[in-house]
Amino acid sequence: MGTRLVSGPLAIVRRTLHFRRPVRSGTRTLESREAAWITLGGATAVVAPLPGLHRESLDEALAAIESRRAALESLDPAAAEGLPASAAFAASVAIGVARRDPALVAPLRPRLPLNALCAAGDAIAFPGFRSVKVKIEGDPARDRALLEALLARLAPEQRLRLDANRRLSLDAALALVHGLPSGRIEYLEEPLDDPLLLPRLHHATGLAIALDESLHEPSLRSALETAPGVAVHVLKPSLVGSVAAVRARAERTARQGLETVLSSAYDPNDSLRRIAALATRLPAASRDHGLATGDLHRDDPGPPLEIVDGSLVIPDG
Repeated sequence: MGTRLVSGPLAIVRRTLHFRRPVRSGTRTLESREAAWITLGGATAVVAPLPGLHRESLDEALAAIESRRAALESLDPAAAEGLPASAAFAASVAIGVARRDPALVAPLRPRLPLNALCAAGDAIAFPGFRSVKVKIEGDPARDRALLEALLARLAPEQRLRLDANRRLSLDAALALVHGLPSGRIEYLEEPLDDPLLLPRLHHATGLAIALDESLHEPSLRSALETAPGVAVHVLKPSLVGSVAAVRARAERTARQGLETVLSSAYDPNDSLRRIAALATRLPAASRDHGLATGDLHRDDPGPPLEIVDGSLVIPDG
């Protein structure tokens, strides 16, 4: 059961959510996380900063929301700007839903294609999905064996997204993909411990690069966002900020001739549905999105996600 913290037009219910299996976030391994459901104008959204990923804690995010109580209760979208990123996203979602913002309540398509997520030890087929995201752990033998097993099981048209979270040296990354069919690898997501070497990795392999963490470090974003080989910007909305900030970042990416993939900070189901609706209205965002994480919490109060043939069914409203 949740604990109600405040009453009135702004209401907050805080919950502890338990992961079905331990989740790695940065250098931490988590078995549970804290989240809060906020209600504004009758619309609810989730504040869920993830330890090891977000700069702010849940306590800090909620304190910032409480400090803007009057402005947020007016349902002014500008009131969400300047809050910590996870708070800004949740507040702007609640305000947007209350104001019936089409980007959140009227998706342009009823389904959004997702990538499957391959956890450590998985070597199974993922029918219906066009792409499979693989977490690279940095163990050369284990990682290579997993990739070879996956490629043997997947259909020829299914492609891999390799996400190493900056665990690999340039030499290790080159060794990992050496001899693998390049046409089966959609992109390498933040593989290198030194991101400035990403153009060298692209030139050596011909493989596309996706940026994630580097987009949140100003010096690296400036150096790499349009670097040779970079094809995709991965945006986690609760790390970017408000819905308006997410739109602005996606529009910038499109102007640069690149594509946006929205991803999840292991968000609860209610957030994933709003992110999916938003994805249908962003420019240059037609690739599979990283939102197939709705089964990670065993006590998520939101309805389970409906995924059909590799696509998330997005409800209206």
